[in-house]
Amino acid sequence: WTFTLPAGAKPPADYDTNSVGMRMLGDCVVRANPQGALALIRADRGSAAESAAVNALSGNFASCLTTGQTFKLKRQDLRLVVAEPLYHMLSR
Repeated sequence: WTFTLPAGAKPPADYDTNSVGMRMLGDCVVRANPQGALALIRADRGSAAESAAVNALSGNFASCLTTGQTFKLKRQDLRLVVAEPLYHMLSR
């Protein structure tokens, strides 16, 4: 599973560019580090395990962004960004 826009869709007219970018980032991070994504989802919020999982994933962010692309995420938002692509990967 990979997030892609439907044929003929034109961001930002049909889709919010930021939302599309976040979904594509999540997909890329999960493909690059599925174990790190799983560790994040399994970790208790605010725990040392959560911090370790975020640190493990942080190395994947740069390679998953296009040149000049930036983002800001809270930890709880990062969980949401990786949860859906991780679900799709695990449910195959």
